Amino acid sequence: MLLLAAVLCSCSEQRSNDEYVARVGRATLSQHTLDEHAAGQPEHLVRQYVSNWVMSEILFQEAQRRGFAASDAVVRQAEEAKRQFAITAYLEQEIYSDDPSAIRDSDLQNEFNSNAESYRLPNDVVKMSFAMFDERDEANAFRSKVLRGTQWADAVQSVRNDDAQSRHLLRVATGEYFTQAVLYPEELWKIARTLSKEDISYVVRTNAGYCVALVHDVKRQGEVPQFEYIKEEIRQRLAIKRRNEKYARLLDQLRAKYDVDVRFAAGDTTKGNTNEE
Repeated sequence: MLLLAAVLCSCSEQRSNDEYVARVGRATLSQHTLDEHAAGQPEHLVRQYVSNWVMSEILFQEAQRRGFAASDAVVRQAEEAKRQFAITAYLEQEIYSDDPSAIRDSDLQNEFNSNAESYRLPNDVVKMSFAMFDERDEANAFRSKVLRGTQWADAVQSVRNDDAQSRHLLRVATGEYFTQAVLYPEELWKIARTLSKEDISYVVRTNAGYCVALVHDVKRQGEVPQFEYIKEEIRQRLAIKRRNEKYARLLDQLRAKYDVDVRFAAGDTTKGNTNEE
């Protein structure tokens, strides 16, 4: 990252009154510029930045002396780079500036209802809660609370509020979704596949501790998942869909604004695909 920054900032600084940390000919690297690009970095990376600036400035000045900076090839590449940077900045503002988190839940739900078949699960998914303790007695005590009617979240909070009990609590999950690939230890997956919904497990010894689990739901591969599980994926899909639609509308507006004349034999592909016979 510092190397790239040094290359991009290898332009000459002609502020003779500025304090500088490096100089090549009349070009200087000011302390201000160094602070902008390397502030907070370890000393060896700051030194690397300065070294890279010096090397890139030497190369640039020699290339400029020998006429490469003004050559037709370099000028064309510079213009093309400027063109692409300008397009990227424009589209970033016009198309990609929308925040996906601003999409309303009602829109997400409507998208899910309309295209539920496209969200079928590639793997089994379980929604479960579990608590992992380092002592069997603490796990049993927690299980007893839940069996007596204490809600899972309340039972977890009760343990956390008790200093003597909380130090035995290793891990907690409350109403989270898991596939087999991300559920650890593996005994939890076996529990999830054998428990009935909302039944609490016995205390199970695992290589990570003593576990008590509660399964809320199981969805098999190929089934449509719950909206809650797929919500963020829907958000990303809908954001992409809306950006594509916005991009298409923008192009239509700009085509109407500018005089376009395409004489290439294959036709104007900027109009989109046509199926003319």
